[in-house]
Amino acid sequence: MNIKKLYLTGMLLSLVFALQGCKENKEIKKPNNDIAKESSIETEPENINNNDTTYTIKTKSIVTNNIHVSYPQIIGLGNAEIQNKWNNIIKNKVDAGINNIGTKDSYVLSYKVKTQNEKVISLLMIGETATASTDYDKYTFKYTFNIDIETGESIRLKDSVDTEKVASQLLKGNNYSVKDAQDSVFREYLTLFYKNTKQLCEDLNTYDFGENMEYVPGYSYIESGKTYICVNVNHSLGDYIEILVDN
Repeated sequence: MNIKKLYLTGMLLSLVFALQGCKENKEIKKPNNDIAKESSIETEPENINNNDTTYTIKTKSIVTNNIHVSYPQIIGLGNAEIQNKWNNIIKNKVDAGINNIGTKDSYVLSYKVKTQNEKVISLLMIGETATASTDYDKYTFKYTFNIDIETGESIRLKDSVDTEKVASQLLKGNNYSVKDAQDSVFREYLTLFYKNTKQLCEDLNTYDFGENMEYVPGYSYIESGKTYICVNVNHSLGDYIEILVDN
């Protein structure tokens, strides 16, 4: 079976699991498992640029027989309104993911702090789920939160890079690197789904969390001043492809 057929046959499943990282549920419910326990511990963030900040990031945990979730909450930010806004956004996303699974399915979620300073927080969420409907085949996903802590707004890919320039570079095969030796797969993906720079640029402009967005085709995060993007692809290709782009 060629790669195009793999894309077509796997696209529906890919979309379902991609939405776990990018769909906002209008009604958020608590996990319905009676033995669910929620706790908090001080985090020791990984891969941050500078942890000498006036605020901290605390890890909250939700653990049941089939759910193992750790997610971040901001503590001690100078602006309580911004802190509460983003803590609620993050918690609601976590609850939505948990409530999308069945009682016999599994759901694992963790995170890494990629940037923490007095201007920006960049958080990478890393998840894995297995459902009865897919014979417990494991699906992986990533999504991110990039927060401007001065304005309280989401920092989206189009705010971090020149998306038209990046789209051109990606289509030409210049000035980017792909993690996990997936460059040939990524090249095939671009060829199949994007006819020109304008089309790819339009998609890149929709990356990352935004108010009232139903679907996001990918996410980005910031680490050591560099921008990485996570492109959602179908399950047969690994669920996502992670790329370091030239700012």
